[in-house]
Amino acid sequence: MVQPATDVFRRPTLGAALLYLAAIMWAFRAIIPVATTAFPYATFVDDVTPRWRETLHNDQKFVAMLTAHNARALVTQPLQIMEGPQCFPIANATTLGEHMIGPGIRAVVPYAFTRDPILTYNVVLLATHWIAAMAMYALVLYWTRSVPAAVIAGLLFGLQPIRLTDTGHPFVYGIVWAPLVLLFAHRVCARCRWRDAFGLTVFLGLQFVEGAYPVLTIGLLGGVYGPYLLYRYRDRWASFAPKLAASAVFLGVIAFWVLAPYAQTHALWPAVGGRGKVLYPLTRYLWGAQGYLGTILLGLLAVGLLDRLRGRRAERGDDPRLVLLTAGVVTLWAAALGFSVFGWHVPNLLTLLADVIPGLGLVRVGGAIESGIGLVGAFLAGYGVLAIVEHRGRGARALVTALLVVGVLLEVLAPPVARVSFGQTVEMVPFHVRPHPKLLALYDSIDEGAVLDIPLESGFGSFAYLAQHVWLGAFHGQPVASCYNSFRTPIQEEIEALAARVHIDPGAGAALYALGFRTVVVHVIVPGRRRPPPVVPLPRPEHLVEIGRTFTHTLYRLQSDAPVVEGLAALRHAGAPTEEVAMAGADTVAVTLTNRGAATYRHADPIVPTLVVARWYDASDVLVAEETHSVLLPLAMAAGETVRRVMPVAVPAGAGPYRLTLAPAADPDFILVDAAVRVDSMQDAS
Repeated sequence: MVQPATDVFRRPTLGAALLYLAAIMWAFRAIIPVATTAFPYATFVDDVTPRWRETLHNDQKFVAMLTAHNARALVTQPLQIMEGPQCFPIANATTLGEHMIGPGIRAVVPYAFTRDPILTYNVVLLATHWIAAMAMYALVLYWTRSVPAAVIAGLLFGLQPIRLTDTGHPFVYGIVWAPLVLLFAHRVCARCRWRDAFGLTVFLGLQFVEGAYPVLTIGLLGGVYGPYLLYRYRDRWASFAPKLAASAVFLGVIAFWVLAPYAQTHALWPAVGGRGKVLYPLTRYLWGAQGYLGTILLGLLAVGLLDRLRGRRAERGDDPRLVLLTAGVVTLWAAALGFSVFGWHVPNLLTLLADVIPGLGLVRVGGAIESGIGLVGAFLAGYGVLAIVEHRGRGARALVTALLVVGVLLEVLAPPVARVSFGQTVEMVPFHVRPHPKLLALYDSIDEGAVLDIPLESGFGSFAYLAQHVWLGAFHGQPVASCYNSFRTPIQEEIEALAARVHIDPGAGAALYALGFRTVVVHVIVPGRRRPPPVVPLPRPEHLVEIGRTFTHTLYRLQSDAPVVEGLAALRHAGAPTEEVAMAGADTVAVTLTNRGAATYRHADPIVPTLVVARWYDASDVLVAEETHSVLLPLAMAAGETVRRVMPVAVPAGAGPYRLTLAPAADPDFILVDAAVRVDSMQDAS
């Protein structure tokens, strides 16, 4: 009796899964004994500058925090996942950077069982490489029907050095589902079945939510392979078109879920973002450099391409080697700096497409899509294994496979060999990050509500302690005011000003309480080289009640009995114009908004800019100019307090005294500011 095909491959598949798991655990062996207290990082990081090493460690803390947050949010409130736990109280804080939903999905199960962000993150790292290996195994087995080819291709892709060594950014090189996307894309077009369309939808959806760089990578690969499939199976359009349409609808829903908050943030805060692009020189992919694919991989890839020159292998009615090779070259073009061909300069592909595709210009590390090159390389290497082992006996196939497995493991995991091939090793050492148990016990006793960590100050030199602020948020689970970003958010200046006064000013405490803060954490010892003097509250301030303290931290419960009002009623100006205000510049004016009510004022949710109308009146009280501006109104103020805003204006023609009023565009008669302004001739001339 002939065994079913599924039974023939079941045992080898289990063996491959165990092989991949063992290899990955060996790569991360240094972290396994301390998986609940430390993160892994590659030893070559110690060879870089101390500032860069510190940045990598800070990034890892932030990514682990957001991974744990996403795991919680996916189970409890998936529709609000973009709200994010940092930069409180700004809306959709996650859209200030990468969303990392993909790692969050892989974190759901370990976090549900452990509630430990450190162990969860370490499990996510292991799972990322294992999924990549199994996905490539499935793709190559589908096309070649050769277990040796699938085993080696999966091992090459799962142990991709650039992914192994970047332990702080699993979402950057996270094209772990891409092989299955390519597999089901072909099955849909070739077989026209609904279950294949379902598989394509699931795996493309998982790949889409992994992060921006994997989306860009699969977009480049699919931008070449997709049109090829449509042309190759053009005679079956009528059969597979409804399946692809249904898949597109579901993927559109996922895209809206992820991208709509980004679009909203960009529309509200267009100044956020805009950092320089990082691309890689082609020398990065040469022997002995960090991006080198590996000698065994390239050797097998060459065999696979030479085999293709002998003719097509139509195992599944097609041979995708040449089209995927083309996709790999396109990906290399997009990842690398411009290069010259016969004296003709070829600019980077992403640079060329930035003017065509919206948002592409915001991609910072364009070179990170290089993992797509490794995907294509591992796939073609599988065909090289096929060409070597076919028509050989079982013993010979097993021997060749074993020798290749040992060769791959030695090249990637043996430090002397890896250093020759890749210029570095994938050796890991632990980076201990677990907070003190007494501090964690104090966090267990805090009230629900946002946490204010002080000192709070933005800037490049502050990244170390801002990263620590958000990292501690992974344990107490509350939103934090601190922002770990390379740019300032529009609300940070006001939050930082309130934080600087909270230890001496009950009004600042009332404003912060109105915004939703319930706990103040004073960091007595500030990590990093920059050590600003710690801010220590006065003895027994009325609005701060000590919860407890450790050697490094003191926790306070923030309280306020003042009533809170939302909306603009408390800011309404009444009576005569205020004293003359100063022109902040030739085209800006500084205005003062005052809480004239008896309660604490709080900006209504969501905290977004308000469209206001500015009106200029001359000395005769005649309206001479009117304009509208988008202005962020004060976040919160205690009764009687003021906030200064500098806003752009078009200065009226002619020098002299003027009266400036500011009101919401929706209700121009609701005056917020009524001030006297003097325009002198120098300003007028400028």
